[in-house]
Amino acid sequence: MIDSHHHIWRQADLPWLLGPERPRIFGPYAAIKRNYPVEEYRSDIKGIGIKKSVYVQANWAPNWFKDEIAWVQSVA
Repeated sequence: MIDSHHHIWRQADLPWLLGPERPRIFGPYAAIKRNYPVEEYRSDIKGIGIKKSVYVQANWAPNWFKDEIAWVQSVA
């Protein structure tokens, strides 16, 4: 099975996760105002048959897209 859409992130790379919450289209997000590393993702999917996955961007600042790509490749 392939997880066709997942995110991992470092809070420090996502300015919208720092500081007070602001209204967003997806509602309250206090629960994700933290790091969510690949190790935790792997733990979350352990034992459910996922063998591959597709990383989906986590809204880094537009001028940091190359840094995001390099980071994701480094933890893959």
